[in-house]
Amino acid sequence: MEKRKKGFTLIELVVVIAIIGALAAILVPVMMGYVRKSRVAAANDNAKQNYNTALEVVAACSAESNGYVVDSRKSVTARKNDLQSKLGGCSDPVFQSYYQEMIDHLQMDDKGYYGGLYVGNVPVAVVWSNSSGDNAILGRYPDTLHTDDTYTWTDWENDCAQFQAGGYTSWQEYMAAQGG
Repeated sequence: MEKRKKGFTLIELVVVIAIIGALAAILVPVMMGYVRKSRVAAANDNAKQNYNTALEVVAACSAESNGYVVDSRKSVTARKNDLQSKLGGCSDPVFQSYYQEMIDHLQMDDKGYYGGLYVGNVPVAVVWSNSSGDNAILGRYPDTLHTDDTYTWTDWENDCAQFQAGGYTSWQEYMAAQGG
C-alpha cells in the first residue's frame, strides 16, 4: 500500500495568499474611512461640548471685550491665561466652576486644541482638533464638518478673519454669505 503525503501544494498556498492579499487591498481603505469618520465625529462632539461650555461661562459672567478669537494651540497655562483675560476675571463662584470645566475640556490630557470665535463674548463658532497642524482632523460647531471634508487650521483662521472683516453676527449668516 502506497502512503500518500498530506498537505498543500505550493500552487494552492500561492492562490490562498493571493486571495488574502486581494481582500486586504479592498478592506484596508474601507476600514480607514471608518476610522476617519469616527475621528471627525469625535472632533465635532468636542467642538460642540466646548461651544456649550463657553455659552455657560458667558451666561454666568459677562466680559467686556467685543469680538475676538481664542486659539489654544499653546501650552495649557497659556490657553488658560488667554481665556481668563478674554472672558474676564470674574470672581463669581458659578463662573469659576464653569470656567474650570471649560479649562478641563481644553486640556483633554493635553491631546486636543480648541479655537473659538466670539462676538460680544458669545461664541459663534468653535473648532476642535486632536493636533495643531494643517494635517489635523478638525471638528466644527455649529455647522459641523462632514467626514469627507478637509478643513484645516489655516481655513479656520481665514474664516475668522473674513467673519470679523464682514461684520457678521452669527456663524450661519457668515456661512450663508460664503455659499455654504
